Amino acid sequence: MAGPPPPGLRDWPEPGTVVVSPALVRAGYDAQALGFQPSTAGAAGDAVIGSEGVATLSPWLVYAAPAPGRDLGSTGNLTRISGFGPRPGQPTAAVLTDQESPSPAQALGLVGLVLPALLLAWSAVRADERLRWARAHRLLRLGLSRPRSRWRCPGWFAASHR
Repeated sequence: MAGPPPPGLRDWPEPGTVVVSPALVRAGYDAQALGFQPSTAGAAGDAVIGSEGVATLSPWLVYAAPAPGRDLGSTGNLTRISGFGPRPGQPTAAVLTDQESPSPAQALGLVGLVLPALLLAWSAVRADERLRWARAHRLLRLGLSRPRSRWRCPGWFAASHR
């Protein structure tokens, strides 16, 4: 094969040989069970893909090189490989599964800023409650209906509603 071998392999398998993932070995499928000879291209010099070649230990993955005059059959996937991974500047299909959580300093800053700001806003709204009630009652005495006065002065009524 052309190009450098993928992670987990020292080299590409020779024709007629195969390198399998650790999950296939655990399931009882080795090179002979797949109809190939074992390769020495694995990371440890055996026919098993090294741990850096699989994201987890569960995928069933095979790197096979058919012998001359033989193919992978009608259900096989024969793809010419010219390298491994995207070229520089090409997009990848990587998916981010772990979102970065806020650091303790960020969380403490949030609590240290948001809670005091809310406390300040609440106390500012509650300040001078008697003056707001006097203004609201004056509007009511002038003939403004209660719903309309609440609509005009929502902060007065919301902050000092009894």
